[in-house]
Amino acid sequence: MRSFLSLLAIMLLCCMGSATRIVSLSPVATEFIFALGMGSQVVGVTTFCDRPAAAQKIAKIGGFADPQLESIVKLKPDLVVATPYGSAKSVVATLQERHIRVASGSVDTLTDAKTFLRTLAAATGRQKEAAELQKKIDAEYGSFKSRIKSSPKVLFLLATSPLVSAGPSTFLGQILSHIGGRNWTKGTALWPVISIEALMQDPPDVIVLTAGEKTLSAARQQLSTLLRRHSNIRMLAPKANLLERPGPYINDDIKQLIDGLNA
Repeated sequence: MRSFLSLLAIMLLCCMGSATRIVSLSPVATEFIFALGMGSQVVGVTTFCDRPAAAQKIAKIGGFADPQLESIVKLKPDLVVATPYGSAKSVVATLQERHIRVASGSVDTLTDAKTFLRTLAAATGRQKEAAELQKKIDAEYGSFKSRIKSSPKVLFLLATSPLVSAGPSTFLGQILSHIGGRNWTKGTALWPVISIEALMQDPPDVIVLTAGEKTLSAARQQLSTLLRRHSNIRMLAPKANLLERPGPYINDDIKQLIDGLNA
């Protein structure tokens, strides 16, 4: 049913033509829009839209989880692109009630991301460009298979208060499995909250801070008991955010992850 609805949404968008004033409600949407050659048509982005650099100069409409409805409406978009999360879901619903065209979808998994790119392409008339982009991403992604020298047990830590990890079914879990690592997080939950007690009983080999080195101090403080008892745990904290979005820069992030885990 989900795949049928996704196909139906794409077919409907195909009939609506392109867009000249685009507002993006998520960083991954912004990255894809620019990658498809439509950066000049973007009139609004979130405060988290930092790639490419040109996106940082565009008018801001609020955060990823809490975009501001009136800021969006004032920009008079003919297309809003979203991967709704938090209160953004109600904002998207309101935009649709006001008959503002929206292209949206989940990006929790790699399959989700591919579907989202097709949806965006259909809404903007960029199907050819999207197909070429996806082909390029897939080709390089395939070259990363089993590139990890050992098979470390890795914990992706997305937040420190509470401790939020990435389950095996997420794009992070899928990537880790593809490159030859083992995910500390088990089960079917996508983004589960985990406990210090569970980490103490089964410590990971490596903890990857996806938000980068700016969260290293908070992570060390939150995990101080664990790190004192298991001093061999490695903390991998890149300078910038890493693998937070399954967008066109995903392979660059994977290269960093491979280098960090192999170091």
